Amino acid sequence: MGKILLFNCICWIYKRHIPLRKNRILRISTLSSLILIFVLTGEGLTAEPHVRDSGDIKLGALIRGYYLNDQRIQWSGLEAAFGADAVVSLWKEEKTHWGRIKAGGEFFLNLPYGKNILRDKERDKYRTNFETNIFEISQLLLHIKKDTLTLRLGKVETPFGKTYYPLFSNSCFDAPFIRTEAILARETGVFILYKLKFFNLDMAIVNGGEDKDTNSSKAFITRLGINGEKEKWVLGISGKIQDGIGSDRQKIYKRHAGIDFMVGYSNFILSGEVIYDEYGCHRDCSSVDGIPRSLYYRDIYYRNKTPITGVGGYIDLSYKKTNWSGNVNYGEYWPQRIGNPYHDDPIRRGIIKLSFNLSPRLQAYGVGLFENERKTEEWRSGEKGIAVMVGLQYLIQHPISP
Repeated sequence: MGKILLFNCICWIYKRHIPLRKNRILRISTLSSLILIFVLTGEGLTAEPHVRDSGDIKLGALIRGYYLNDQRIQWSGLEAAFGADAVVSLWKEEKTHWGRIKAGGEFFLNLPYGKNILRDKERDKYRTNFETNIFEISQLLLHIKKDTLTLRLGKVETPFGKTYYPLFSNSCFDAPFIRTEAILARETGVFILYKLKFFNLDMAIVNGGEDKDTNSSKAFITRLGINGEKEKWVLGISGKIQDGIGSDRQKIYKRHAGIDFMVGYSNFILSGEVIYDEYGCHRDCSSVDGIPRSLYYRDIYYRNKTPITGVGGYIDLSYKKTNWSGNVNYGEYWPQRIGNPYHDDPIRRGIIKLSFNLSPRLQAYGVGLFENERKTEEWRSGEKGIAVMVGLQYLIQHPISP
C-alpha cells in the first residue's frame, strides 16, 4: 500500500510540476531521480524500520589562525589582514534493514572584515565581495545508502570532477582558477550516486547555485568515473547544464563540461582537470547593484542570451610524508576574445603550498599564489598578481564527511 501511494505521488509531481515546455533533459533526469528514490526506499515503507543506532553523535572541529596578504585586491584597502576561521562537522548515523542513514553537516565560522572599508563609486561595485558570513553552511544533508545506491538531499559538495589538493581556507581562495571562478564548491538539490568497484555514476538536480534558489531555473549535473584498484588511478567525465534563465535579469550562465584524472604512486599524487566553460550575463545587468562582481570580468554582458565561452584547466602534484607535505599547482584559462581588453587576456595561476606537523594535532602551513599581469582599469592599476598566506591550524577532532 505504501509503495502504491508513493508511486502515485511521483506521477502527480511529474505531471503537475514539470510541464512539457520544460527542458527535455530536465524532465528525464527528474523522473529518473524520483524512480530511483522509490527503488532506494523499497521495503522501508511497508515494514517496521528496526532502527539500530550506530553510536553517539560524531563531532569534528578544526581551527585556523593566519596572516593573509592578497595584492590582487590592493585597491580595496583590505589586502593585508590577520584572520581566523574554523570548520565544524556534526553527523549522526543509523542503520536499518533497508539501508544506512546519516544526517548532519559541515559548518564554517569566519571572521568578517571591519566596517571601515575604502569607498568610492568604482570600489563600491565590489563591496559585496567582502561581506563575509560569520556562520556559513558548507554542507547540510540527509544521506541514505542502500547497497550500491546512495541518495543525498540538501547542500552537498559539487559532484563535478574530483580534486586532490589540500585547502587551507574556508573561502577556497587557494584553489585553481576554474575551481574559484567557474565550478561551484557546493550545490543544493537531489544527488544520486551509483557505485560499483571500478565504476561510479553521479547524477544531480540542483539549484545551480550554492544555496536556495532565487528563481525557477534548475541545473542537471552528472559525472561518469572509472578507477583502478584502491583508486590508484581515476578518470572522470563531467557535465553541467542549466534549463533556462529563470525570472531575474541578472542571471548568469553556469554551464561547463570537463575531464578529470588522478594517478597515485608512492607518496606522490598527480591530478588535473580540463573544462569547456560558458559564462556571462544572459541580459545586460550592468545597472544591477548588490551582486558579487568578478575580478576577472566574468559577470559581463556580451550579447543577448549568448554565453561567453572559455577553456581552462590545471595540473597538480602533491607529495606527502609523515611530518610534512608539499603541493604545486599550475593552471591556465583562455577566455573568448570579445573585444573587452580587461576580459580578453588569458589567466595563468600558479600555487605552492607547504605544511609541517609541529605536533600530532598542530600544523603550520604556507601558501603562495602567483598570477600573470593583465590589463586593468586605471583605478585598479596598483594591483599585483600575488597572494601569500601563512598560519597555524589545530585539529581538535577530524572533521567528518558522509
